[in-house]
This record gives sequence, C-alpha cells and structure tokens, in this order.
Amino acid sequence: MDKQQVVMIVMLVLVVATSLSELYKYRLRQERRRPTGGDTDEMSRLRQENQRLAERVSVLERIVTDSDYQLKQEFAELNRGA
Repeated sequence: MDKQQVVMIVMLVLVVATSLSELYKYRLRQERRRPTGGDTDEMSRLRQENQRLAERVSVLERIVTDSDYQLKQEFAELNRGA
C-alpha cells in the first residue's frame, strides 16, 4: 500500500467516525425532547397557565379597545396639556 491509499483510508475512517458521532448526538437530543410520564404533568400545568394568560390578555385587550377607556385617555392627555 502506498502513502496515498493510507491517507485515503485514514480520511474515510475519520469521516465515518464523525458521522456516527453526530448521529449518536442527534439521537440523544431527540430522546431528551420526548415527553416522559413525569413531563406530562408539567406540560399540563404549563398548558393551564398558558390558557389563563391568554384569558388575561383577552380581558386587557377588551379594556384597552373600549371606547370609554379611549375617551378617558384623551381627557387625561388634554388635562396634562392645559
């Protein structure tokens, strides 16, 4: 075997080893992302909290878009300017 063949074999081994290593890391990340039995309780709690926050935002949007609120804001600005 000449030097070129040895270099090519070493390069091929490095590429294969790196590819296998990256594949293993990818599989580990995917396994961590899968919910387990304990995670479902946490996910349920987070969903409920998200729902409560969405309801609060909805109420605040209603208040801010209410015409009486806007009118009060305009009066307050006029009073500040006078």
